[in-house]
Amino acid sequence: MRNLHKVVLVSGVVGLSLAPAGCGTVFGIHDVPNPAGDDDGVFDATVGPDGSQTAGDSGTGSASGGSDASGASGDGGVTPSGDGGVTPSGDGGVAPSGDSGVTTSVLEFHNDPARDGRYIDPRMTKTYAANLHFDPTFVGTTSGPGVPITGPMRAQVLYVQNGVAGKGTYYVADGSNDIYALDEATGKTVWSKTPIITPAGTGQCPGDLQPLGIASTPYIDLTNRTMYLAAATGNASGINTYYVYALSIDSGDVVTGWPLDMTTIMSPGGTAFAAGAQNQRGGLSLLNGYLYVSFGGQDGDCGNYRGWVVSIPVANPAGATGFATAAPGGGIWNLSGLASDGTDMFAVTGNNTGGSGTNWSEYECEAVLRFHNGTAFVPTQTTDYFAPQNWDSLGDNDLCGAGPLVIDVAGATPSALVVSMGKTGIMNLLDRSNLGGVGMGGSMDGLYSAQIGSGNLRGSATGFTTSTGTYVVVHDDGRGSSCPAGMSGDLIAVKISATNPPKFTTVWCVNSGGNGSPIVTMTDASGSNAIVWIVAAGGSGDLTGWDGETGAAIFNGKYDGSTLTMASSVAWTPPIEANGRIIVGASNKVYALTGM
Repeated sequence: MRNLHKVVLVSGVVGLSLAPAGCGTVFGIHDVPNPAGDDDGVFDATVGPDGSQTAGDSGTGSASGGSDASGASGDGGVTPSGDGGVTPSGDGGVAPSGDSGVTTSVLEFHNDPARDGRYIDPRMTKTYAANLHFDPTFVGTTSGPGVPITGPMRAQVLYVQNGVAGKGTYYVADGSNDIYALDEATGKTVWSKTPIITPAGTGQCPGDLQPLGIASTPYIDLTNRTMYLAAATGNASGINTYYVYALSIDSGDVVTGWPLDMTTIMSPGGTAFAAGAQNQRGGLSLLNGYLYVSFGGQDGDCGNYRGWVVSIPVANPAGATGFATAAPGGGIWNLSGLASDGTDMFAVTGNNTGGSGTNWSEYECEAVLRFHNGTAFVPTQTTDYFAPQNWDSLGDNDLCGAGPLVIDVAGATPSALVVSMGKTGIMNLLDRSNLGGVGMGGSMDGLYSAQIGSGNLRGSATGFTTSTGTYVVVHDDGRGSSCPAGMSGDLIAVKISATNPPKFTTVWCVNSGGNGSPIVTMTDASGSNAIVWIVAAGGSGDLTGWDGETGAAIFNGKYDGSTLTMASSVAWTPPIEANGRIIVGASNKVYALTGM
C-alpha cells in the first residue's frame, strides 16, 4: 500500500522572472535549453499539427516526431463518435463546489469548474500530512529522486485513476509542447509526444516565456477519454498560431477533426485572432459540450492583443466562435481561465491598451464577464458584467490578478457568489445572478469590496467551507494589509459572513516563502482536517501545509530534520491532490513524497 500515499511535485531548475510588466502573463521563464540539448536557440526540426517533421534552421524544438512509447504516430487513430467530432460530456464531468464525493481523478485546473482548488481525501489527515518524505521508488528510469521531463512546465499536472491500461496515470504538458503519460507507481513514461508540435521560441514581447508552447492546464473529458490542450507554435522569433488539440488519454493520438487553428477565429465584431501578440495561460474548461479557451497578452503588453474567449463545440470543432474585447488589451491572463457554476462561465479581463474613456462598453476591460453556451455577450446587460467604479484608471492594476472563483455561502443573501481578486489587493464579492455593471466605488463596488493585501493578489485562490464557516485563501505579492494581531505574511485567509450582504474579514496570514497558488485538502465534505497547501515558487521552493481555519503550521517542508525543497518551481502553478498524492506543476522534474 506504500504507493497509495504519495505527494508528487513537479520541479526543476530554470530561470524565473516573477514580476510581469503588465497584463500579458503571470511570469516569464528565460534561458531554457531546447530539447536537442544545444543552447543556440535554434531547434533542429519542425513538427507539424499532425506530428510530421521537417528539417528546419530556425524552428523551436527537435523532437521524436510525436511518437508514443509504442511507436504510434502522433497524427491519428482515435475514432470519434458521430460526425467526426467528440461526443460532448454534458457538464464536463466534475461537479463544482458542494459535491460530496471523494476526489479520485483530477481532470482540470484547480480540480473543478468552480476553480476552488478543493480536494476531499480521507487519507489526508493532519497526522499523515505532517510526515511527508521523498519516495525513492518514484524515479522513472533514473536513480532519483524524481522523474525528469523536458520542461519548462507551467501547466498543472492532471491525474486519471483509471488511466492507461486501467492504471493510475499522471498527465504532464510543458512549454516545449511535450506531453507525457506517467505511471503513478513508478513514474515511468507510458506514452509521450515530444513534441506534439514545434513550440515558438518566444512571444512577441521581449523576455516573454521561452520556449512558448503549452502554458495552460489541459482539460480531460473522461466520457470520451479525451484530453484537450492549447499549444503555441512558431519559430525562434515568434508565434505563428495556436492549435487546440484533442488527444486520446490512452495513446496520445490526435482525435480525427482536430487540431483547430485559432487564426481561423473571428469575433462577431469582425476582429480576427492575431496569434503573435496573444498568450494562452488560462486553464481550459468544458461545459454543456463547449470547450472554453481564454487568451490574454504577453509580458510587457506589447502588440495588438485582446482578451479572447473561444468556445469550441467538441462535437463540431469547426463551429467554434470567439469573443474579443471591444478595444485592444483586456487580456484574460489568469491561470484559472474561466470559472463555472455548472450553468454559466465567468471570465475576468485586465487593463485596456487602447486609450482612455468613460464608456465601459467601448473597452470591456477590467471586468468580470458572464458567458452561456458559447461566447455571445451583451455589454449593455448589467446582470452579465461587473467593473469597478475606477476601471478606467486602474492601468496595470488588473482586476484579473487571481482569476474568478465561484463559491456558495450558506445563509448569506445572496448565497451564490463570484469572487474577483486583483492587483490592487482588493477582493470583490459579486452576486452570480446579477453581476451589477459598473460599481459604486469603495466597499460598495461589488456586493462587498475591501482591501486585504498590500501588493498584487495573483495566482489562483482556494475556497472551502468547514463547520466554522466559508473561507477564501489567496496569495499577495506583498503582505496581508489587515492581518490579525501577531500575524503577517503573503498568504491571506478571509472568512465570508452569512449576512445580507455577505462580507469578509481576514482571519489568518502566514508567510509562504515564495509565489504560489494554494489548494485545500479535507478528509470529508464537511471540511474536516482542512489543510491549505502551497509551494514557495521562486523562493524557498518548499511545500508547506497550514490549518485552513487557523493558519497553524501542519507541514513545514521538512522530514526528520531535513528540508524537502523543490528547486525552482514555476510561479503560481498550484499543487493538486488525488488518492493520497499532491501534484504540483513546476519545471522539469516530478518528485514523489509519501507519508507512509
